Amino acid sequence: RGNHSSTTALDSCRGYPAAPAHWKSKQDFSSIDTKRYILKLLCLLLSSSSSVHKSTFEVASLATQSATNYRCLAHRVVVAIQIELNDNILPVMSTVPNNAFEAQKLSHYLQLCHACIQFFFVLCQSNDGIHQIRLQIRLSQTDNTSSWSSSSISCMLSILKTALTLGTELEDTKAIDINTEIGDILNRIVENSICCFKMMLYFVHHQQHYQQTIKCGNTSLLALISGQRNIFLSICHKILSTGASSLLHFSDEVKCDTRLLLEEVMMDEEDEMGNRT
Repeated sequence: RGNHSSTTALDSCRGYPAAPAHWKSKQDFSSIDTKRYILKLLCLLLSSSSSVHKSTFEVASLATQSATNYRCLAHRVVVAIQIELNDNILPVMSTVPNNAFEAQKLSHYLQLCHACIQFFFVLCQSNDGIHQIRLQIRLSQTDNTSSWSSSSISCMLSILKTALTLGTELEDTKAIDINTEIGDILNRIVENSICCFKMMLYFVHHQQHYQQTIKCGNTSLLALISGQRNIFLSICHKILSTGASSLLHFSDEVKCDTRLLLEEVMMDEEDEMGNRT
């Protein structure tokens, strides 16, 4: 982008007309799409190549520095995705578009959001990947305190909540002509997010079986969504109450998975209460 700005200014000095404002917007859309293509390629490589998958989770180290100063490629991608979601995607998703340009911008960011969720889904298919999406990132550190970001699981819950809210607002306003197109992308985002949590549930059940074998404490889905219990329950109820004629409409399979997740969290709560007594 920096090269583009300097080139435009230079051309203007040479007598060429400055690039129109909408040209820069198109370039911004191009950068959004480039990020999406990169994520799709990473998903394909991670899913199809065991060697790529292994190297993605390897921590690099140098002889001159401790390995703890380095992070694996998967962690770096997760950090980049979290920044993109929090700084760019979520703010755009939080506003109903008022014109065709804003709708087009929203559409591009929703497609990038879908690619981010797809990457999380690929991570959810391995224990190493689950570990990465559970991690919180240290943002700053002073002598006595540290500031931490939310985990990728929390980011996914924010995306789900925002996507469902946006779908409802678009349906209520009907302010733009491509609501249906945007609705389709929102549907895929919600469905793939639920698939991620279903994969986490498989991870939980596997861990519970292993932990029972070695007689140690259990992992739970409630623990994975730590601190986000009310948001998670609200999301599940919203999905289950969505009708077939709504802008957001989900298959019976998605609703069945959502109901399964909801019941799992409720059972986890009962288990916690039983352990306390």
